[in-house]
Amino acid sequence: MNRSKINKIGRRTTVALFLAATTVCSTESALAANVLLGSDYFTTQAGTHYDFPAQNIPGVGIVDPPDIPFIGRPFGPANPLPIGPPPPAGYPSSAFLAPGNVDTIVQRQQDAILPGVGSTATIPIEMVALSLQSAAPVNISGSLFNVTVNLTPGTHSTGQMTINHEFADNGTSLREGTFSSFMDIFFTVNFASVLGGSPISFSTTEHIVSDSAFWSHELPGAFTVPAPPFSAQVANLHVGGSADFFPLDFVTEAVPGQGQHVVRAAIPEPETYAMLLAGLGLLGFMAGRRKQEEPAAA
Repeated sequence: MNRSKINKIGRRTTVALFLAATTVCSTESALAANVLLGSDYFTTQAGTHYDFPAQNIPGVGIVDPPDIPFIGRPFGPANPLPIGPPPPAGYPSSAFLAPGNVDTIVQRQQDAILPGVGSTATIPIEMVALSLQSAAPVNISGSLFNVTVNLTPGTHSTGQMTINHEFADNGTSLREGTFSSFMDIFFTVNFASVLGGSPISFSTTEHIVSDSAFWSHELPGAFTVPAPPFSAQVANLHVGGSADFFPLDFVTEAVPGQGQHVVRAAIPEPETYAMLLAGLGLLGFMAGRRKQEEPAAA
């Protein structure tokens, strides 16, 4: 074989190897951009309010509440999860959720396939838990009431989320894209007199639309629910990290002309953060030990 043929074969081999390496890198990059299904854990923020339309409540008559400011009523021992329709089995206990001041949970019920920068995916979502309370007793016709809002049992508050991957994955909590969503929320409102007695309640529904907000695969300091030990649907922290989804800053879910629900990703209280990290470290140690024992058992 002469030298020119050898050179041609060498060049073809180099090109083939380059193309193969490029394909592998592109595939890995595409997989890194995806967002796995999971749950988003939120804390209600200042600016949340709702102006309920007048309601004709049997045995009470017309009740026309004013525009009410709301705060979150976090899940915990005094307010166990679930409040609305039961979430799927495997959700963390209320004690686990309490460190993050979680009062709202939204499921992303399908993987968002995002092949690269500039790609978009629309996925089904459902709010599976909501717990709000009035910021102060509300004056209705001269009487004071504490008002709470929860999802209505036996209903499903579903909608869609559109996730845009607009910026390159960077391995930090910097912006990597935007998202927006809408849902039909079925909720029950309870009015409990500060003087005691039977509460007044009614159920209603609203169509809420969230404004565009930023997200990242990483959000240091966020309240995290790892998978494992929890299922992928329940978790917001998956193995590998690059498939996670954390909303950044504030998200406003608006009911045009009626009110808005302002939330942000739940973050543990400083005094409980170290305890939470220690617990996650123990879970990781136990998972690693199980992996080491499996071959020996086999």
